[in-house]
Amino acid sequence: MNIIVIIIILIVLYWQVKSIFHNKAKLAKTIIVLLLLIFISTPSYALSEFTCIFTMFNPSATNIAFGLESGTANIWDRNPLGVWSNPAKLGYYNGFAYGNTHDSWLEGFIKGIYHDSSYLTFGWNGVGILLPFVNNSGRFGTTLDYGEQEAYDAEGNPFIKFNSYETNSKYAVGINCIELTSRILKNIPQLRNMKQYAELSFGYSLDYIVSGLCPLIPELMDAEGKGKSCAHNFGSLIKINLSKICYEIFKFDNLLEEQQNEFSFNDILNFEVVGGINFINISKAKILYENSEHKQPLPYGNNTAIAGKLSLINLYNLLPKDFRFLCFFNNMFSIYASYDNAKYGDNPSTWSEGIEFIFLDIFSLRRGKYYDYNGHIVGDSKGWGINLNYKDVVSFQYNYVEFPGGELQAIQKKADISFSIDILQLIKILK
Repeated sequence: MNIIVIIIILIVLYWQVKSIFHNKAKLAKTIIVLLLLIFISTPSYALSEFTCIFTMFNPSATNIAFGLESGTANIWDRNPLGVWSNPAKLGYYNGFAYGNTHDSWLEGFIKGIYHDSSYLTFGWNGVGILLPFVNNSGRFGTTLDYGEQEAYDAEGNPFIKFNSYETNSKYAVGINCIELTSRILKNIPQLRNMKQYAELSFGYSLDYIVSGLCPLIPELMDAEGKGKSCAHNFGSLIKINLSKICYEIFKFDNLLEEQQNEFSFNDILNFEVVGGINFINISKAKILYENSEHKQPLPYGNNTAIAGKLSLINLYNLLPKDFRFLCFFNNMFSIYASYDNAKYGDNPSTWSEGIEFIFLDIFSLRRGKYYDYNGHIVGDSKGWGINLNYKDVVSFQYNYVEFPGGELQAIQKKADISFSIDILQLIKILK
């Protein structure tokens, strides 16, 4: 369905229903909401063959700064909202964490539509789980809330109010195989040594999707237009510590041992590279609406990425042990860079690239580019973040980003917050 057909439908609908509306503002809002539902829930949006494409909207303000579908290999971002990109990342989460976002969606186009997400993570010894939590829309997980609409009878009298929304409650588990195995088999030193050079993680997530798109035509109000379905996703990650491998090859650490220093070159310069892939809706599940005889396809495809982080001068490890408790951060300066590619169904690929500069593990500047020529969403993104933390054991994050929104709104804005605490590690440090 192309845009010309959509416009014709809207014009016809306008002339059919305008006589039953007393308030032109309500009529305008209803027409706009209908336009959004057409774009979001049918194959007309970005030439997609899917419904429920709200599940493709990245909830993480951190990762959106590197492109709309980035984050597949970003293991250094421990905000629970980042698990959307790849459940295998849970293998790197420790302790308890909470993430939340509440954003106006297309606020320059229409008011009262929100994209909300709220999640909890629990991680320990290489195993992590993700659970949905109550978001600002009063539902669990991620919700795109279209607000309240009102239907009128033939006499022009309001007779029913309804709220259109779509929710994805994501449940996930991730395992860092090397970390977990080395913890279980403590008597095998080779496993601990392997962890210094490379790690392998896997993850699985279940999406429980509810699409409550109430029809705007009064005659169809008895069929509420709700649909429910489940999608299964599988992700994996491999991390390689290139700096550690190089140090071993060139025997730099041997020189330090001869000088009887307690620190390693890895504390001065550390460079890690991660490759990741996330398979989305591997069973190609569909959704059936109550007022439809045919199931509609949910998004399926994959995200692949490569990312790297260069960290300079780990001040915590370089300080004498008696003074380490005074250090509230690890690295003096870090650089993160990523490249992500997304492929959904038969649609052409989209890709993202971005970079982040991190100062004292506290303040971050982020820049990125996103390319989706098929969906007419191409442009730059920029963001920043504040991470008030104590050696990644206790932290509070605020992240903000501006990114390309496509034809309906050129620039979108998003912000999120998160809180995390690793109680066991905190007790260990304070001892």
